[in-house]
Amino acid sequence: MPDDEYRKLVERVRAWYKAVHAVYCPCLQANIIFNANGFRHLLYDGKGAPRSREERIRRLMLVKYAPSIIQTAQDVAWRRKIGNIYYLTFRKQIPEHDHVILVRVIVKKTTPGNHYYHSVMDEPNT
Repeated sequence: MPDDEYRKLVERVRAWYKAVHAVYCPCLQANIIFNANGFRHLLYDGKGAPRSREERIRRLMLVKYAPSIIQTAQDVAWRRKIGNIYYLTFRKQIPEHDHVILVRVIVKKTTPGNHYYHSVMDEPNT
């Protein structure tokens, strides 16, 4: 992807992301807040290192699925606690072109505190 197209993609997704604000998750009976940290995680890893351009593009393309996955989640696929932060994962199969992708959305909750969108990724569909 040429640099100008990449920059336009980042800005288009950033504008969309800012407009989301929060999404209600019936499974958690809570609003999931989409803040700047969640957007930053699309572009940088957990240690603050830039993701590869390929990885950034993939995550920027996947984040559009996050609100609907959160809104329709029936259960939490995975839970993990690190310190005072809980990480919860929702998964959903998404039809895309001629195949299906399995998308994971990770939500984090601070104790005590709110739920925040944290990350999105695809995983091999086995």
